[in-house]
Amino acid sequence: MMALTWTKGTANQDSKAIAKLVEGKAAGMDGFSGRNTSGLQMTGLARDWAPLSHLFTDVLINPVFPDKEVDHSRRVAEDIADAALEARLAACANVEGPVSSTYRWKGVIEQSFEFILWLKAPEANWAKIEALVNRVHPYDVPAIVAVPLSHVSDAYAAWAIENTDV
Repeated sequence: MMALTWTKGTANQDSKAIAKLVEGKAAGMDGFSGRNTSGLQMTGLARDWAPLSHLFTDVLINPVFPDKEVDHSRRVAEDIADAALEARLAACANVEGPVSSTYRWKGVIEQSFEFILWLKAPEANWAKIEALVNRVHPYDVPAIVAVPLSHVSDAYAAWAIENTDV
């Protein structure tokens, strides 16, 4: 969230205005996010409490998420899901998100919002699914991961096989 705040701003003010206020008050703002927790902290002088508390509240309540990027990521996931189902490579697709992803790309730490696509498919279709994702996805290196299953109900497994071509 902080990376986007510093580059995009909030719904009420751009990143330059935020930086000018924080630097002009010799204040600091930082955030963190983990698997189960997120936090935001601000430091500054007591005499600057009013403008800094308004900024802090604005960042918490009105973060800017780049709608075009989020919408594009959702469309890519949905397009791959539709193609996998139409080709009967997968029996079911779930699109989750958006999720915040932080990763190293070409030596630089990047952050973006992405959608996770879960395809429920037989292992025999792995190569075709991998080829589909690589053909449709705009990333040079999309995350394509298979998760082995330890338990699947007989009824669900039968349904999945019935609804895919192996």
